[in-house]
Amino acid sequence: MERELQTRYWGISNPDDLVRCTICAHEGHMAETCPSRTCKHCQACDEHFSLECPTQRKCKKCRERGHVQKDCPSKLARSVADGFFCDLCGESGHVEEECSLLWRTFFPEDVPNLNKVETLSCCCYQCGSDRHWGDDCP
Repeated sequence: MERELQTRYWGISNPDDLVRCTICAHEGHMAETCPSRTCKHCQACDEHFSLECPTQRKCKKCRERGHVQKDCPSKLARSVADGFFCDLCGESGHVEEECSLLWRTFFPEDVPNLNKVETLSCCCYQCGSDRHWGDDCP
């Protein structure tokens, strides 16, 4: 099954080609041995990705980690005047949800062996026919 996905998503059909993981899209390993399956914060396996770890959630009220606003033990909410820093850019004066890095940053990975396509066939998303579009599917 994994080899079928390799061919489908990345055009890797030759068994000698370097494999690419269907979880993290990195080369050199397959999904069953993907390091992304284990959370780097709590070491839970196949429960969540590191970015979604419950131990790293940040409370919007007190700005501390490990709980959410509805479970916050603090009576007072912190404000920008309290001097906390944005986790994304490291600057003070705003929270992560308002950080300009969210909207203006793109870090593409260098992929040297892209399979270029000459033409791209268009077809119906319902039945696969090239004679009509999906919203016109009989």
